[in-house]
Amino acid sequence: FFFQAEDGIRDHCVTGVQTCALPICARALQVLIESLIVQMSRTGVEPAQKAEFEKSLVELRGKLLAALQNDENAPGLLAADAKIAQSRGDLPAAAKKWETYFTKVPQPPADSYLWYTTVARAQNDLGLAMQTATKGSEAYPGDLRLAVLRAELSALLGRFAEAAGLYEALAKAMPDQAQFARAAEEL
Repeated sequence: FFFQAEDGIRDHCVTGVQTCALPICARALQVLIESLIVQMSRTGVEPAQKAEFEKSLVELRGKLLAALQNDENAPGLLAADAKIAQSRGDLPAAAKKWETYFTKVPQPPADSYLWYTTVARAQNDLGLAMQTATKGSEAYPGDLRLAVLRAELSALLGRFAEAAGLYEALAKAMPDQAQFARAAEEL
């Protein structure tokens, strides 16, 4: 089977059997890369299996680069490289890639805000983490994952009233999640 865009562009980037339009192929490769990163992050993954995942990551990144016409600065590749660097524990490289990505993409998806916030937080740059989570929350007010990050960061930054308010809003939005109401009360 194959995917073909309305413009008729097709590419053999997945295998010799499957073909897809460049934008669809690039997005599919990004999803595969992210899936491998999630699988690699699971505890209990054997070293040999992790090595296989790493090999697959390198191959998928190469295919993604080809699908993006060998543009090392394409936003899709920047995001993939940031996630790969993060998965390898190279937080400075991940942060640099996300910084470049955010300068190139005027309306990044919510997941990009989540990933960049996580990197900034892991580097103990709570100011940048809060700034990124806030921008993401403003761009995607319905994404409660970003609201949770903002509440956590507010508490870490000592902004307890702000954190309590955010946790109260989360408790109302998700009444089945008692931990948010408890957090609001504790603050």
